[in-house]
This record gives sequence, structure tokens and C-alpha cells, in this order.
Amino acid sequence: MSPPPRFRPHGSTRVQVEGALLVTDLVGPFNLDCYNLWARLAVPALQQMATQGRTVSLVRFHESALTQPEVLPRMQAATRTAVATLGLCAIAFVVPPELEAAFLARQVYEPWHEGVVPFRVFDTEPEARAWLARQLAADQAPG
Repeated sequence: MSPPPRFRPHGSTRVQVEGALLVTDLVGPFNLDCYNLWARLAVPALQQMATQGRTVSLVRFHESALTQPEVLPRMQAATRTAVATLGLCAIAFVVPPELEAAFLARQVYEPWHEGVVPFRVFDTEPEARAWLARQLAADQAPG
């Protein structure tokens, strides 16, 4: 009998800015330490982006969508802050269906974003980017 798979201690993350789009690569499973690292990278980027106008966020998951339960309330609080103070107007997660625990993206992450910001989970990056572009355009349209 083989031992159960181990939960890696941290996961990894990196962020990059593409105009009004913050792109995050997240290698899971990830814990609170990895989430805190993401925040240290993403918040300054979002602050700089906000000086240019509204922003959107694309999160590309790699290897696993698993996280620890302690991350979810922090993720929701950070999203609320980014919407209120940093011009964030939509978030898309890219979670390929073959990823470990891909089902969590819709069952867990969607409810944590509901009522906070327009949020969708996509199987592919082109779908996510197209949706984010529409969200950004609609948010910037004169109303």
C-alpha cells in the first residue's frame, strides 16, 4: 500500500502586469504562506495599476486547485479591499478540468466571490481573457 500524497508546504506564485490586467500564476496546493506571498506581490502591482484606471485579474492555476480553509476568508477580504480601493472590477480563474481538485474552483471559490465582484471560472485562458475584456469594457463604458 502506498502512502497518501503529501500536501506540499507552500505552493508558489508569481504576478505580472499586462496593462489593466493583473496575471497571477498559482501552483497549488497552496497555503496561507503562499497566499501572503501573492498579496505582497499583487497589492503593489494593483496600487500602481489603479493610478491608470480600472483593473481586472486573471489567476491561472497549475498542478492543483487545493488550498487550506484559512485562505478563503483572507482571499475574500483582499478582494473586497481591491474592489473598494484599487479599481478591481472582475476576476477570472483558469482551472483546467484535469487539474487536481478542479471541482473546487466552482464549488468553493465562486461562493467566496459572490456579491463581491464579477467572478467566473474558465477551463481555458482565451475564454477567461475574452470575458475579462468584456467586463472591463462594460465597466468603463459611460453610464
